[in-house]
Amino acid sequence: EMLGVWEPLLEPLEIEKSDEFRPWSLEVKMKKKSRKQISELNADEEKYKVPEYKTVISIFAKEQLNITVSNCGLQMLNNLGKAFVEAASKTSDIFKKDQAPFVIKNSLGLSIFVSPSDSFNPIHTDSGAKTFELKDGECLSMDYVRAKSESDQFSAMTSLSSKLFYIQITPLNHSTADKIPLTKVGRSLYCIRHNESGVDRSIICQIDTVEGSKIITIH
Repeated sequence: EMLGVWEPLLEPLEIEKSDEFRPWSLEVKMKKKSRKQISELNADEEKYKVPEYKTVISIFAKEQLNITVSNCGLQMLNNLGKAFVEAASKTSDIFKKDQAPFVIKNSLGLSIFVSPSDSFNPIHTDSGAKTFELKDGECLSMDYVRAKSESDQFSAMTSLSSKLFYIQITPLNHSTADKIPLTKVGRSLYCIRHNESGVDRSIICQIDTVEGSKIITIH
């Protein structure tokens, strides 16, 4: 989550002499055998005890399971456990508001114009607009563009190609900065030029991951 990348918990199975993968095959067997039933005699009636059962569950795979254990993986499992507890009790603030997958915050001190790529769908804005003005302190929420099938949607959300998922920032009375990919967390410097004086300046784009959403702050 901190690095914005995927780390497999279970390493995939590669097909020899190929770049493709094959699915895991797990088998589960359960045996349940009742122990000898015990009866007790009491006067003229018989009282039977509930029979006890011995249950054996076996889970095995033909291939060796290679599990990746790392500090980031353990931290992710810890966060996941806390999220499940908060989901069951609904005590987290995340359940009190709906957070978009991408949120752009303007902290530059002047207005900026944001042009998202076609892979993003701005929320609560004019659907036909391509450029959006954000005054200092304002935010722009964006979602993924919905694909035709669930598999294509999942592939787009997990791949996050820098050629498809990016934004362009144009500060007021300045030139447009280079494309800013929203694929990884971190901090990057982008050069811009003032239109009237021709002075070169720089802006900082900081990308953080908070509760599964990417927060893009422009300084």
